[in-house]
Amino acid sequence: MKAFLTTLLALAALFANAEAQALSDGNTAGSSILTLQAQTTDLSSAQAVTSEPITFEGWSDGTVLTTQYANVNFNGAVVLTAASAGGTLDDASYPPHSGTNVIYDPNAPLTLTFSSPVSFVNGYFTYANGLVMTAYGSNGQVVGTAEGANLYNWVDPSDPSANPPPNELIGISLSSASISSVIISSVDNTLGYGAFVADDISFTGSINLNPVPEPSSTILLGAAFLAGSCRYGFRRIRAGRRSRS
Repeated sequence: MKAFLTTLLALAALFANAEAQALSDGNTAGSSILTLQAQTTDLSSAQAVTSEPITFEGWSDGTVLTTQYANVNFNGAVVLTAASAGGTLDDASYPPHSGTNVIYDPNAPLTLTFSSPVSFVNGYFTYANGLVMTAYGSNGQVVGTAEGANLYNWVDPSDPSANPPPNELIGISLSSASISSVIISSVDNTLGYGAFVADDISFTGSINLNPVPEPSSTILLGAAFLAGSCRYGFRRIRAGRRSRS
């Protein structure tokens, strides 16, 4: 009889240990699922960074862009407004991708410096002498390049279908956020700058903010600058094309 009771007690202890182990395993599994769900949520949040194309709309013809947009500094960028909207841009040959404004580089390559490294940058370009985009890392090293598909894609008003389509999408995309700046220029600058226009530029975290009103003196200086260089520059481009043809 004593042996029988001893056996029953041993079996009861065994079942109790098994039940406790099962509960422990269940709690561990539940913790793992919650951790996985938390990681998935974090990844979703990281990938939820939105990027709005910068359209350059709302700025006056001749506005010099520097720090007007969040997360990026522009250097060498001047706003042009379509002639059809009262500006100085020859939009018959260099049509904006959207709206009526574009930017161009009258005196130097167009440079974008980001407030923090980005993983991609792109835009729509119409050009007369090729186009090259070079991306640089935080130490000034080249981390990526992209070129236009053609030597030119401006629109010839006398034969609009003669050249490749304008507003070519050109950009650089990397697997990590390692682009600190990009420089965009013509393939050959011996004919001078101002040989391309850019529109709807996007990059990681780009924001298309509404313009802040500028002092009238800045606008007047921009208009005077444009009269002296912009119109001459685009006429020179067209003259250069004719001389090469």
